[in-house]
Amino acid sequence: MSIRRWRAGLPGLAIALVPLSGGLAHEIVGNRFFPATIGIDDPGVNDEMSLPTVDSFKTGDVPPVRQRDISAEFSKRITEDFAVSFGSTYTFLGPTDPTAPGANGFQNFDTTFKYRVFRDPVHEFVMSVGVSIEWGGTGAENVGAETFNHYTPNLYFGKGLGDLPDSLSWIRPVAITGQVGYSIPQKNFTQTFGVDPDTGNPTVDTQFHPRVLNWGGTIQYSMPYLKSAVIDLGLPSFFDHLIPLVEATMQTPVANTFSSGTMTTGTRRRGADPDQPAKRHQCRGDRAIAPLPRRHRSARHRQADLRRPRAARKPVCKELIMRRSSLVGIIPLLLLLATGEASAHAFLDHAEPRVGNKVASPPREVTLWFSQKLEAAFSTITVTNAAGERVDTGKPRISGTQMSVALRPGGAGTYHVTWQVLSVDTHRTDGNFTFKVGP
Repeated sequence: MSIRRWRAGLPGLAIALVPLSGGLAHEIVGNRFFPATIGIDDPGVNDEMSLPTVDSFKTGDVPPVRQRDISAEFSKRITEDFAVSFGSTYTFLGPTDPTAPGANGFQNFDTTFKYRVFRDPVHEFVMSVGVSIEWGGTGAENVGAETFNHYTPNLYFGKGLGDLPDSLSWIRPVAITGQVGYSIPQKNFTQTFGVDPDTGNPTVDTQFHPRVLNWGGTIQYSMPYLKSAVIDLGLPSFFDHLIPLVEATMQTPVANTFSSGTMTTGTRRRGADPDQPAKRHQCRGDRAIAPLPRRHRSARHRQADLRRPRAARKPVCKELIMRRSSLVGIIPLLLLLATGEASAHAFLDHAEPRVGNKVASPPREVTLWFSQKLEAAFSTITVTNAAGERVDTGKPRISGTQMSVALRPGGAGTYHVTWQVLSVDTHRTDGNFTFKVGP
């Protein structure tokens, strides 16, 4: 029997307003910002403290159970390219059946070790590898926390299209991120021995724990990148700080997927949270579920078993062969990325002449405004004309968030501006844009 379950966290359009701050997981490569999204972790490493995330949904139990989760995660860089993160989730279970007991408690504690193996600012590409461990026995069994560990090796990547030629300038704000993980339970199965209350015969209940391939990705269109590197359309600030994206997260059990007994299936995802680590699939004796990879969540978050009597469980099939690829969410998102001083990076806010625009005569200077104060000694700007000749006069003038450089006459045509800055908190960003001179 093959099962496919589709679920979207919100029908239609989901909007998440996420500040670009220390509380938002992200990676910066050149002038490209890669945010963590609902199902996909950011492809880099950073110091991050993620604010608590609240999630509420109904499980696939019969009758259904209202599950509410509060989760958080903390990440700390040990070196420039290596970080360790710690996360946990507290779960409240409220059955819709008033005669059934509820439960609450912590899910298992999880730890992720992550190493950035490659970073190329010129081509806006970054790749990291990591291992997530759910520590069995650290959570409450009455909310589904298991007594054995789960190990999930992960591959993370991000690629911006900013290196495309100017003829494809409208595609340059596009970026792709992805994550692939393979969940390995410490135990292949768990056996519970008992006695049949009707016949008195001994019984054995076998619960299989499958290995699962977690994979997915996002396609993003960065409005901040459009404004700072392609063309400044003069839109209201609200729109200039949005990143519309589409995300798909999938899970496919690939080993140890056989189980027998009474089982139900369910797929769950959470609401708008940009930061989340990989989740694993669970196959229990009375049901099988495939929760999403998520950050701010226990690495083995699952629906809880309320220990209902076997007679109260609704039978679905005697034997279920699980070969499932679950498309558990394709959601358009709008991430509001506030590039204020809390961003801890100096992003180009706007420029004069405006990015991608045309002026009638050669300007006497180029001025750039950034989202952070700059270190004058480590911030540079160069300007070349249509012939490829430098027309800037050299060292720029820097005052707070503003950087200017005087220009020599360079004639008509397309001018190229290349900048590299260091913010006062030592984060480096760089980028480039063009403007035109002519009638």
